[in-house]
Amino acid sequence: MSVTSVPYNGRSCWKREKLLLSFCFERAQKLLHPLPIVSSDFELEFDSDLGLGASMAWPLILAITFLVINIALFASTFYQILLLSDLEADYINMYEAASRINPLILPDFILQGVLSVLLLMTGHWFMFLVSVPVTCYHVMLYIKQRHLIDVTEVFRVLAAEKKYRLVKLGLLSVLFLMVIFRFIRAGHLLFQDPQFGDLDIRSSFLEF
Repeated sequence: MSVTSVPYNGRSCWKREKLLLSFCFERAQKLLHPLPIVSSDFELEFDSDLGLGASMAWPLILAITFLVINIALFASTFYQILLLSDLEADYINMYEAASRINPLILPDFILQGVLSVLLLMTGHWFMFLVSVPVTCYHVMLYIKQRHLIDVTEVFRVLAAEKKYRLVKLGLLSVLFLMVIFRFIRAGHLLFQDPQFGDLDIRSSFLEF
């Protein structure tokens, strides 16, 4: 009985080995990476969502910054008016009034300048126009060295000092209302209704 020899085909053996290696490689890849691979489209969509959230959070951060500075300036100005009123009614003397008011003046000037610069850099034009007269008056007082209360002349300029602070308090009140509106609008836009941004009651010129 003769045995028929089968000729050796190296090419077919190489194909079988190649298929076996590719199958083993795929199985090993599935074992090493059980989680599905995130597509690039999903990554781009996720990055865009993060960028959108950050861009929506910036108006709220700015509104909070404006609100804190405005409240600090309002409280300081109101306190100075109370001290001048007490001085006018002889509840305190001139030295006590000057010692309480003068330490507050330079911080007020700095905060007012920072507020005006922030409003200008962020493009809040109407709020900047409300804030800039007080800032310019502060600069003029500082240049002429008339920003501090002088105990020797306090009664002569008492009416003018009260009037200046009352006008400043009025402008800060108007600015406070604008900041509150912007704070509510930014918070509503970020946390509640994304379509609230379509409601814009401001004109393009009076952008605050």
